[in-house]
Amino acid sequence: MKVACLGRSTNKSTRPGGGRAPLDRCAVLSSRDRVGRFANQQRRRHHGQAGLLAAALCSAPAARGADEPVILSWSVPSEADCPDATYALHEIRRHLGPAPAERPPIRASVVIRGARGRYQMVLKTEQGDTEGERVLSDASCGAVADAAIVVLAWMIDPNAGLDPSRNPAAVATAPAAEPAPRDATVEPAPRRAVTFVVGLGPSGDVGTLPSVTMGAEARVEALVRPFRVEAHGSFWPSRSTTIGVLPDGRGAGGTFTLWALGVQACFDVALDARANGTALSLCAGPELDVMKGRGFGVSNPSEGTKSWVAPTASVRAGVALGGPWRASLAMTGIVPARREHFSLQGVGEVHRPAAVAARVGLDVELAF
Repeated sequence: MKVACLGRSTNKSTRPGGGRAPLDRCAVLSSRDRVGRFANQQRRRHHGQAGLLAAALCSAPAARGADEPVILSWSVPSEADCPDATYALHEIRRHLGPAPAERPPIRASVVIRGARGRYQMVLKTEQGDTEGERVLSDASCGAVADAAIVVLAWMIDPNAGLDPSRNPAAVATAPAAEPAPRDATVEPAPRRAVTFVVGLGPSGDVGTLPSVTMGAEARVEALVRPFRVEAHGSFWPSRSTTIGVLPDGRGAGGTFTLWALGVQACFDVALDARANGTALSLCAGPELDVMKGRGFGVSNPSEGTKSWVAPTASVRAGVALGGPWRASLAMTGIVPARREHFSLQGVGEVHRPAAVAARVGLDVELAF
């Protein structure tokens, strides 16, 4: 979790005479003169300067009373594309504008956690002796973060988004903010369009060659969850079979090698919230198989190459290893559209692929 703490505990001791002691805080929405400057600077600020803004806010001295409408603690998952604390403070300031003198300060804590492809936001507030809590969930971290912002702004001041005179700097330079909806429905934040994945690993075949054979496979994928398209290529080295013994004692048979090229379309079922996290994929597509056979044991052995198209269906499970790396295990069924024969003259049929073949592949993948 990445935690940006923008406030320390409120000093609830009172001064003589009943006044409340000043609030220690890390970052607050403070005085009216800073609101205008912040609004103008924010439009010119590049996203790469967000860290400087947070540092400036954290170093601001404590102001008095109603000029401090919020002291914010902001915690979001580090592996997700969630808005940071600087963005949250800017949006709250844009909704609220300068704080009226009669409004007491408020402390707020926002915690967002991801689990099973969804995000849950817990918003807790404290204003004087009044405490509140809101819980929202959505498939997008950006959506629940924006919902937390508008709900927090509405809880602080329900009329802040309706009165343009409360935030003259925003009115002068930008369209008036829409009222914060009570149901906190927010459009999801934009996400990266395409993720590319390359994978490499061993692959075993049962049924296409004369016996169980180990080979290698490579894959290239384009992923826009929940959909994915992949192209793959595989190679299985020579595998021999003997079908008989000639009168002179020599064994007769053939040696075979296999290449396969194919494409598949997949549907991913994400099992956690990370873009490169654990997922189960269901895939299907055509494949071109090319087998080369060479006879042995006879006086004039020959060789030949035959090819055929086969529909395939796969189930693939992927698990994150850390960073952009993943490991995946795939089980594939192959049904040749045509079962070719390989024979030796004077001996008979040497090999014919099975009506249904199976493959298992274990790949290491890199996403970028």
